[in-house]
Amino acid sequence: MKYPFILVTICLSLFSCEYSVKTYDKTQKQDSKIRNGIKVTATAVKLEQAFLINEDGTLLPNDNKIEVKQKIKLRLITNGWVQKEGRVYLDAAQKVIVSSGEVILDQANLFRKDAIESLSVEDAKYINLIFWLDKINELFDFVTVEFRLWDKMGEGEVKGSYKVYLK
Repeated sequence: MKYPFILVTICLSLFSCEYSVKTYDKTQKQDSKIRNGIKVTATAVKLEQAFLINEDGTLLPNDNKIEVKQKIKLRLITNGWVQKEGRVYLDAAQKVIVSSGEVILDQANLFRKDAIESLSVEDAKYINLIFWLDKINELFDFVTVEFRLWDKMGEGEVKGSYKVYLK
């Protein structure tokens, strides 16, 4: 295999939290905390935070340097997904592109793949998309991870990208 084998999985963090419905006006500036050079847009949902963490829950430094087999999580904290009977219906996708422009992974419908039909409102607030390089067969300058999280019952969507670099 010419390119690194990449494993991507979804991990839903289960947190208990108090939830209140907030309306989002697209013309209003969002109070958000975005780190790690993440480029992100949100439509019809409020993105509160987006950042990268290590597997142990510590923040990934802003240089985004990782080692082979080091798992990192993109943490998305959101509010405002459409609810149906106390449940939220989301799906996600990730695409991984090396610095040469070659797409080495393109995974759509990640929640369906993991048989996740719906989430509680509380669980839908905290979404983790996990990424790691399993091995490297050739050197590259960086890896770009493009992501998309969307509401299957409404117009809500969070999409963006971030870059990681090898140590």
